[in-house]
Amino acid sequence: MRRCAAVICAVLMTVSVCACGKKTETKRYKMNPTIATTTTTVPTVDYNEEPGKAPLKLTYATSFSDGVAFVRYLDEEGVEHAAAINTAGDILFAMPEEMPMDGDGYKGGIRVVGDVIYDKTGAVIASPEKSGYDSLMTGSCGGYVLAKKVEVPVSLPEQPAINAAPAATTAAVDTTGTTGVEVPVIPVIPAATLYVGVLNNKGEWLHPLSTEHPIAKAISASAQPAEAFQYVTEDVLRVYVDGTTPQQYYHFTKNTLTPEYDHYVSVGHQVEETAGVYKMAADGSKKLVVENILGDYFFSDAFIGRTVTISIEPGAEPAYGPFKLYDYKGQELMDLGAYSLGKEYAYYVADHLVLPTTDQAGARMLAVLNKEGQPAFEPLLLGMRDVCYPPDESGFVVGSYTADGAVSYRHYDYSGTVTEYSDVTSFAGFFEGLAVATLRGDSLQYYYINHRGEIVLR
Repeated sequence: MRRCAAVICAVLMTVSVCACGKKTETKRYKMNPTIATTTTTVPTVDYNEEPGKAPLKLTYATSFSDGVAFVRYLDEEGVEHAAAINTAGDILFAMPEEMPMDGDGYKGGIRVVGDVIYDKTGAVIASPEKSGYDSLMTGSCGGYVLAKKVEVPVSLPEQPAINAAPAATTAAVDTTGTTGVEVPVIPVIPAATLYVGVLNNKGEWLHPLSTEHPIAKAISASAQPAEAFQYVTEDVLRVYVDGTTPQQYYHFTKNTLTPEYDHYVSVGHQVEETAGVYKMAADGSKKLVVENILGDYFFSDAFIGRTVTISIEPGAEPAYGPFKLYDYKGQELMDLGAYSLGKEYAYYVADHLVLPTTDQAGARMLAVLNKEGQPAFEPLLLGMRDVCYPPDESGFVVGSYTADGAVSYRHYDYSGTVTEYSDVTSFAGFFEGLAVATLRGDSLQYYYINHRGEIVLR
């Protein structure tokens, strides 16, 4: 699934659109609040048990991550157990007592809990005792984990007794003309030694603990040491190791620390630089790939942007064209001039653009455009409290709230067919084709449903 490269959220989160100068007024789409879709009410159906496979009777369930979810279930005697399951409902392993259900799930084939790494059988494949590190610096970053070890000198220089004469002294500078006062020399305490390494998803050292690791060297040489990391994209970790220097980027497989990484950025007009979209390289250099078009929303293979024309009049503001969807060759894919872009993220999935917008009165709307740039169906009117869960290949789910707090859920596919989840009272979003839900009149049991609202696991 192709999603907005910046953030993937549980709902369409609010962010500011990149302000690249004064925007030109665009004609807004004359939206009809009536949803021109085909609605089908598909109540949750009875669970069809596989031969010899009884329901788990779930009393708690988490969303799937990397093919694994954590559940509590009742056995035939009514005793509750905690386990990890796969998307077929098979129990992978009983939850170890030290493994919590909350927090990050499996990513890249492993789960990181504190300073311990587990595989998908629940076995510990790396720990301080097993692998020799002191602590883990990151969670799973595509199956890689950053670890460190700090060695403090075993013995410190012997300190003189309080009442004993110092072994070595030095005379203080006398600025008054009186006799100088001798003060003890403070011994230099050796610094601790930092080792950094990278573990893979088998618990093996991809890069063994070393003082020569680029991050270890950067932290040791920093003026204001810091440790802040963010997994950016495949194989790339954003690194802050010095409060006085810019961020850097660590590449796990190459074991290098660079000022940048391969991605697209938007650059406005400068004296010696053309405005447009540039491809950044790891060494910090950049190459112009789309001239005189500024990008506002970047996806993996397309971006929403506007043309920019620099005025020849001194001090005059640049002129900006309407929003359009472009590929990274500068080819126009969709004309979005009829829509007002707001402060919510757009998604580009399955050749469809799911675009948050507003009507002429400022009400929240959601437009869905096909690969020809035409509305797949009439824009949806959203209430102020409504949430739209991130779309996938099948479509997306909207949760609507009434004034008294009641909620209803409905799924839209890209043809405009709506599936009402008439029995669902709580919903956690689809992950790997399944969503955790509770049903009306059955608040003590959890279910996994598919996009049609059918029970798959219970």
